[in-house]
Amino acid sequence: MSKKISIAIDLDDTTNTLVDDWLVAYNKEYNDHLTIDDIKSWEIKDYVKPECGNNIFSITARNGWFDSLGIRNYAKEVIKFLTDNFEVYIVTAYHPGTCVDKHSWIKRNLPSIKNENIVFCIDKSIVNCDYLIDDRDKNIIEFKQKGIIFDKPWNRKLDGYDRVKDWDDIRMYFEKVLEVK
Repeated sequence: MSKKISIAIDLDDTTNTLVDDWLVAYNKEYNDHLTIDDIKSWEIKDYVKPECGNNIFSITARNGWFDSLGIRNYAKEVIKFLTDNFEVYIVTAYHPGTCVDKHSWIKRNLPSIKNENIVFCIDKSIVNCDYLIDDRDKNIIEFKQKGIIFDKPWNRKLDGYDRVKDWDDIRMYFEKVLEVK
């Protein structure tokens, strides 16, 4: 029996609606109109009002906040398709105060993901999968196998990698992988 192709999928703002929900909370609390298209690099703190600064991160540190995030259109259905055909892992940034919320969110929104396939880490280059789907350019660049960039305004300068715009693109991408398998 041959080894199943493995896929690591980022959680924050690839699968869930982290930045959308973050901006709603920030804009309300700081009376601003910041949009996702305004954010051109990974450092969101560089785009908020000076009086907010690093306090932008306190929003995501609130108890239950990660568990309340939305899910990207078709993510649940496409991840189910992927788990039916590949070995799928959710790989998400480790921050001690968010792990329980993130795990709860995954179990509620992505029931096809097994507990043992949830990975918390900061350095995603240590993950030994065939593919990584992520919105952070640094993670894609450092990944040792095939990186697929999930299109966002902050990663549009990254060239030389396959790019997907949404979960429909991800389904089509991996349907092609199955055809050549």
